[in-house]
Amino acid sequence: QSLFFYFFLLGKSPIKYFAYLSEKAFGSHEDFKKRLQNEVPGLREVSTWDECDIILLFLPNVSCGGISHIVAREKLDKIAGSKPSVLVVLHYSIDPEKVILDSSKLVNRENTLTVDCLFHEDKGLLKCCKNEEAVKTVKKWLEDLQSKPTDSQNSVFCSCCRCKADC
Repeated sequence: QSLFFYFFLLGKSPIKYFAYLSEKAFGSHEDFKKRLQNEVPGLREVSTWDECDIILLFLPNVSCGGISHIVAREKLDKIAGSKPSVLVVLHYSIDPEKVILDSSKLVNRENTLTVDCLFHEDKGLLKCCKNEEAVKTVKKWLEDLQSKPTDSQNSVFCSCCRCKADC
């Protein structure tokens, strides 16, 4: 109940997300969700696509060449539809300082944020600057969405088409 009053006083609505893991990620997606929920008050996971405001799509990448922007776009379109989405590209590495290609330059989709993270099968999400920056970037993006509640159902999106704009 205190969380409700927090959002009421600030004029913000909690954000509900649906998480989708496209392939095995050795628990790194769970690590990312925990870190994000620790940073964003009121962020909560829901169990169905229909209940959510945004989609959190985890796309593990174990190849050296980076993700295929075509595959990423197809997965986003299929899973997220028109809902705002965060694509978390999980790059397999044992080295927390590994230099990786910026996936956001490859995935160009409206209402979509793309971030890169490093993970390892034995360690999950690595403790590194790249992963901390990814969480901060998603937090900022969510705060921007959260700053403009528009419908009476306590959602950050309008009721007619679930977009962020006033229709």
